[in-house]
Order: sequence, then C-alpha cells, then structure tokens
Amino acid sequence: MPTDQIQYSEKYYDDVYEYRHVILPPDLAKYVPKTHLMTETEWRNLGVQQSPGWVLYMQVQLARRKEFTWSLR
Repeated sequence: MPTDQIQYSEKYYDDVYEYRHVILPPDLAKYVPKTHLMTETEWRNLGVQQSPGWVLYMQVQLARRKEFTWSLR
C-alpha cells in the first residue's frame, strides 16, 4: 500500500552490523540517482532521518509502486 511518507523498518542485527530498510515514496524516489548509491548527505537532503554514520549499501526499485527500498547499515 503506497504512502506519501518515508517508511522505516525495525532495526535488525547480525554479528557485525545493525540494519534498517527505508522505503521512499514515489515523489522522493524520483530524485534517487541510478548511477551510484547516495551518500549520507544526499539521502539526508531527501528527508531520511537516521543517527549519524549509517551507510546506504543496497537499493531496489519497486517498479509497480515506483518506490525505492533502501538497506542501511
């Protein structure tokens, strides 16, 4: 179900990292570059809120919903 708000998953962990998924709504997803993973400054400028030091390591475009799901660690 699409929403106009940024959605955040609960955090989960492995032996090394803490993870969280972020889903961007279509109006923000259109600003995600296809050439590189965004830096912390870039995703913060979109309005994503995380404590300092999180790194975007994967992004998946959900084609039918035109949203992006990001994985941060």
